[in-house]
Amino acid sequence: MPRPPLFREHGPRGRRRLSLTFDGGPSKYTPGVLRNLRRFGARATFFLRGDQIRGRAYILRRMLRAGHELANHSYSHPHLPSFRELARTNRLTRRLTGFEPCLFRPPFGAWNSRLIGDARRLGMLTIYWDVDSHDSVGADAATVFSRVTGLARGGSIVLMHDSPGQEPATRAALPRVLRALRRKGYRLVTVSELLGLKQRFRHPRSDARRG
Repeated sequence: MPRPPLFREHGPRGRRRLSLTFDGGPSKYTPGVLRNLRRFGARATFFLRGDQIRGRAYILRRMLRAGHELANHSYSHPHLPSFRELARTNRLTRRLTGFEPCLFRPPFGAWNSRLIGDARRLGMLTIYWDVDSHDSVGADAATVFSRVTGLARGGSIVLMHDSPGQEPATRAALPRVLRALRRKGYRLVTVSELLGLKQRFRHPRSDARRG
């Protein structure tokens, strides 16, 4: 029986569902992203930097309450992070929220077999994207809007950011993006929902799992 893939760029193409993903937070801008997602009934996946989590556990808990997904983007965002970097972010996320990330995205989109293997050792699937909003390379809000709404299709995984310095265009474009995708009939779900994965959630006084 073939092993499941350890690296995914998109989900099934046959349904009108896609995933918005936000890298590099949480930050002071993340609550605004959450407000817009709530306004349009959308769920998203947030790839967290571990060194941005301290002092913002309330934002992570708010994400979970709203049905969003927490994922791993390493601890300090180095090129080809170590196993320790990944494990540290998972451990911190689990300690503060009870949720254990099952998805990993490599910083700068750079990966090799060792990194994918390290993520797998921690029970994580490596997630890339098939639509890049270009918000991290200086695109303005109009460009972010046109790229996301023009390139996204069923099964797409869209790269965006809520990290300081990279998010202004996304923050400005997000309401229009959400409105346009909804008008096109897309349902915006987490990456785990898109891929049909089970999520791991350990409550402080139990080992309950949420699927």
